[in-house]
Amino acid sequence: MKKTFIAFALTLMFAACKKTAVPEPTLPTPAVYIVGQNNLNAKFWKNDSLIQLSNRGTFSEATDIMFSGNDLYILGYEDNVLTYWKNGITTNVTDGSYPVYPSKMAVKGTDVYIAGETTPQNNVVAVYWKNGVLNTLSNGTRVFSYALDIAISKDGDVYIAGSEGWTAKYWKNGTAINLTDGSTPATATAITIFDNDIYIGGVENGVVKYWKNGIATNVTGTPDPDKTYTVSSIFVSGQDVYLGGQIKSTSITDIDKIYQVAAYWKNKVATELTGRKAPAAWISSIAVYGKDVYAAGTQFDRVNSRKVGKYWKNGIPVSLTDSSKAEAGLNKIIVQ
Repeated sequence: MKKTFIAFALTLMFAACKKTAVPEPTLPTPAVYIVGQNNLNAKFWKNDSLIQLSNRGTFSEATDIMFSGNDLYILGYEDNVLTYWKNGITTNVTDGSYPVYPSKMAVKGTDVYIAGETTPQNNVVAVYWKNGVLNTLSNGTRVFSYALDIAISKDGDVYIAGSEGWTAKYWKNGTAINLTDGSTPATATAITIFDNDIYIGGVENGVVKYWKNGIATNVTGTPDPDKTYTVSSIFVSGQDVYLGGQIKSTSITDIDKIYQVAAYWKNKVATELTGRKAPAAWISSIAVYGKDVYAAGTQFDRVNSRKVGKYWKNGIPVSLTDSSKAEAGLNKIIVQ
């Protein structure tokens, strides 16, 4: 009888100590927003449905999309005129009197910032516009410079990632801060802010890396002379850092090792989204929603000799354009 009582007591104790499994919260079905160009005109897709932004010029393209509160902003250009659309309403930032190459945008309150380049006197110069006013980040007298991505902190500090010559750098409120010393080729191509930390993605001397508050982490190993990498996007989710881009092999000794694949890295692990024998492809933008990874980009179609705009959700491709009808490409994806 005593043994039975002890066994029963132990059973109750173990049952009380056992943790109850807490189910993961179910996220609502998100909306997927993508911008790019199709048939030489700026385009916007929401949940795979096409919404045309422009059809009046010889060429237009949408390069970025973002929300500020409930307002949807899309950045682009029409016939060399820097343009953004706020909830579908067009605002021309420039008058078309000088070349513009808008990269990305950020909005803080009523202020609209746009990072990009101009080409005065055949030089490429990193610039940004604040509410339509042009600000030069580099004088462009000696080397080309690029402003490729932009982010704004909660305190209102403006960060722009880019490069000047061989030096990867960023500008904080217009002041340049070097990430590399310029002794080897380097680029800083993407920036994001997560939990007040500044993350910047890029490539230095053939190595994919990211900088967190200026401290570099190598994502790929020793440089391979037969491989080059491109990083075009960065996304941070919890402890995970995602970089989207391309892996390109240019082996001169083995034709089977020549490829250009769309790829992304999660921390230091690469995922190739296209086969090595498939047509050339690359990722322009990456986003994460819950456990789902979305990557938008472009792939060449050998049959029609045109580019196809497509995105991948957890590795599954979705083509948004028809290469038998027109050339296309995707530049940015957001999921929310």
